[in-house]
Amino acid sequence: MRCGAASLSAPAGFEIQGDPTQMVQARRNHAAALLPDGSVVFTGGLNATSTILGMAESLTINPTTGAKTFALIGDVQMNARFDHAAIDVNAGFDVEGGRSVLVTGGRNTVSDALATAQILLRPNGDECTIDGECLSGNCVEGVCCNDD
Repeated sequence: MRCGAASLSAPAGFEIQGDPTQMVQARRNHAAALLPDGSVVFTGGLNATSTILGMAESLTINPTTGAKTFALIGDVQMNARFDHAAIDVNAGFDVEGGRSVLVTGGRNTVSDALATAQILLRPNGDECTIDGECLSGNCVEGVCCNDD
């Protein structure tokens, strides 16, 4: 195949998934961030009726079975935004600590640009490494909780 030639086959090393995995919420103009554990976090965007979304969901893939699961991330309610960026960042000040997702910029209406950023933190019951990862500010024995 010559460079620039159109092809309907997948590139070498990739295969196209047969049956797409259903997301919790249809979305477009959203952002995604790949976390070190292999999960992917999707934030914001527009739904099928062009309503601006203020929620996040994650995709996890079972390494043993290959099963893919989408799930809303707890009670996360971020500022509704679309056409924004999301990136994997350190949670807290410790580079050895856990990870989080920084959501920044974008728009909240057709023409209003946002000059804000938010960090998505883990809800109670999620696994954690340090206090800074948890919405409650408490990581006890590897789990976010309300207890110190």
